[in-house]
Amino acid sequence: MKRFLIIICAFIISGFVLSAQEKDTLVVIVKHEHSGNTFFEKVGKPFKKGYKAIEDGVVNGYQAVEDAFVQPFTDTVSTSRMYRKHYRADVELSWNDPNTWGITSSHGYSFGNGLYVGGGAGFAAEFISGTDAPTYLVPVFADIKYSFINMLASPFVSLRAGGYADVTNSGIRTFANPALGLDIGRFSIRIGYEYQLGFWGFGKGKQHHQIRCGVGFTF
Repeated sequence: MKRFLIIICAFIISGFVLSAQEKDTLVVIVKHEHSGNTFFEKVGKPFKKGYKAIEDGVVNGYQAVEDAFVQPFTDTVSTSRMYRKHYRADVELSWNDPNTWGITSSHGYSFGNGLYVGGGAGFAAEFISGTDAPTYLVPVFADIKYSFINMLASPFVSLRAGGYADVTNSGIRTFANPALGLDIGRFSIRIGYEYQLGFWGFGKGKQHHQIRCGVGFTF
């Protein structure tokens, strides 16, 4: 448990460090009002006279230059994909301690304030010591996620809950998986605790307590 807490703290600290560094290096594409010429500007510098932003969802914090044709940023402009109002989907490769590997895909909506709500499904293989073949599972789940800060690298908390269909042995398990993680652009990593309880067919009444890790990509 001590090692688990150290890993979680490292994720959160690295997220804030990366965010602070990225704020000084991100760029946006800007375009001249009359000539149409485009160029890149770094964060923290005002736009030149006669220029405005044309790239949505890249950087926050620019200020309009006095007497210039500059388009100020609004709340819809965001470095984090979790802070944009839009449909979102991801795919994640996961590992459950000690012997389950899987792939899942979640689809839903980001509300523009760091909150995402959706649902998903996937496929997993559980390798049990002493058996000749793996047990194949089909997870179906609801997915809630909240990203803390509107930066390229942002720590988050999430909760997935649903059920596993055991297609090998004809059984169903329920599960809940709270987790902490870190978004870095389109990529994410997460680590959490998963509780499973068999309630029908094979494995009814059996409980499983596992550490779950995942690496994901957002579309």
